[in-house]
Amino acid sequence: MIDVIAAISFRPEIAGILTVLVGVVVLMGSVYLLLATNTGTRLGFLLALTGFFGWMFIMGVTWWIYGIGYKGPDPSWEIDEIVFGELDQSANEDVRELSDRDPELVAALTAADPEASALTGSQVPRSLSDVAGVNPDLVDRAVSDEGAALLVAGDEVVGYVGTDGERVSGDAALSFSGDEIVDENGNGTAVEVVTYRFDTGGWNVVEGADPFRGEAQAAADAALVENVASIESPADYVALGTFDRGGKPRPEGDGVWDSVANKISNTFRLTHPEHYAVVQTQMAVEVVPQPGEAPPVPTVDTEQPVMSVVMTRDLGSKRLPPALVTLFSLAMLLLLSWMLHARDERVAELEGADPGKT
Repeated sequence: MIDVIAAISFRPEIAGILTVLVGVVVLMGSVYLLLATNTGTRLGFLLALTGFFGWMFIMGVTWWIYGIGYKGPDPSWEIDEIVFGELDQSANEDVRELSDRDPELVAALTAADPEASALTGSQVPRSLSDVAGVNPDLVDRAVSDEGAALLVAGDEVVGYVGTDGERVSGDAALSFSGDEIVDENGNGTAVEVVTYRFDTGGWNVVEGADPFRGEAQAAADAALVENVASIESPADYVALGTFDRGGKPRPEGDGVWDSVANKISNTFRLTHPEHYAVVQTQMAVEVVPQPGEAPPVPTVDTEQPVMSVVMTRDLGSKRLPPALVTLFSLAMLLLLSWMLHARDERVAELEGADPGKT
């Protein structure tokens, strides 16, 4: 108790309390003073109280609609568990359905030509984030039945096949000639076409530009830094990908009508399906930056297990407090208004007037 009292200072605690008290006395008190001097203390108090709850009702409606003012906790991600390695170790059955995939989020890779030489794991992207690094537009194709057609030369991805069948290089200094890719010195390297397909198992792939991914990644970063002893900051690992499943339905297309129809249907939806997210990361290779050089781009340490942060969406209660304030204020406003009406009828009756004409 002494520690609590010692922590209280004049600013902002005491000053804030005094400010509110002075505001209540000066503003509300002055209104009551004027009403009391003109109508009497009891009737003036009833009128002032009715006006106060009328104002609180209007304010509560504004808070309720816009989610401002006196509000509850915002929606957030609650950490369920951190899984190291295979996702089939997860306690969540829905998350285990994602574990049929490779632990590094690598999909089944098949060469376009069955007779082509098999590609090793180092020759293909290890995650959808790697595919997005080649071209963000390839992510949607990678999770479809079509797959993303990547061009592999030696031990790296050098480009991709566009929707029109044209081969696109990831480096302006490289060009294609026949079945080879040629560098600026004229040296050619054989190119193979590899189809990258990722079966999400009913999970949605959250792209990097989606604000939802940023929020989920921030929650995962905080959980990893707090619970994993070897991690001091998000710079110690590389984000591989983010997936979500459940929640309210999303728009079926990118059109305006799709968004409007989805918003309307979700507004009148009474249930809130469970919403899960999985953020997968992997430790980065420790690299000592050289003096005078830019910090190196973090690369995945393939010897380390994938860390999957499993989360459940907590919808919070952002609008619950203003809703309660609004309903309580409305109830008090109706009660006080009825009391004023009953008083007027009683006064008219005592004065001998017709109550229906007052």
